[in-house]
Amino acid sequence: MSRILKKKSINRYKELKWYKRLRPCVQFEVQKSSDITVLDPSLALGYYITHRWVLDFSYMYRLQYHQSNDHLGTDSRIYGGRVAIEFDLIKKLYPIMVLEQLRTYVPFKSTPEVFERKWVPGLMFGLKKEFEIVPGFNGDIMALFNLLYDGQESPYNNRFNVRFGFILNKAENKGSIKKLRKKLNDQYSTKKNKLKKKFKPND
Repeated sequence: MSRILKKKSINRYKELKWYKRLRPCVQFEVQKSSDITVLDPSLALGYYITHRWVLDFSYMYRLQYHQSNDHLGTDSRIYGGRVAIEFDLIKKLYPIMVLEQLRTYVPFKSTPEVFERKWVPGLMFGLKKEFEIVPGFNGDIMALFNLLYDGQESPYNNRFNVRFGFILNKAENKGSIKKLRKKLNDQYSTKKNKLKKKFKPND
């Protein structure tokens, strides 16, 4: 009987209203060269498809800090969108896939000293670890591997990327969790009683 119950796993967020499944978040990535420090902040909005599957949409705009003249600006004009799909494998450890399209400067193949504007794709796979700061407010860190990195047009220093961020998680606030636990307990008890009756041996 226990095996049957395990197979019929319950989506913990099924009863939540759609707006409580939304999770606004902000992500950051830092890259550094000899004179320039690059910061890629991105605003994202995630949606819990189930309590394990999460879909994220985000927008990134690059900032650059020039150490030589102490200037922070957007000279590179690199920006674009990202879509990510995540799966909560175990204890907030997520295998993650990120598809992005960034507008950036790339060199002409015939004349490398001349640059043109172009949309450059990225396809990344990796792992993300999420941790609770306070109830309903989480932090995360992710390590990604860019399959489409080519060393020429890519707006990154290398194919390995590390990002960190913060998540406002309405689905995990105390009120929502308390109600969900009560509903799950009721559903579990109901299924258990039905199965007991179904498999009860005849007298």
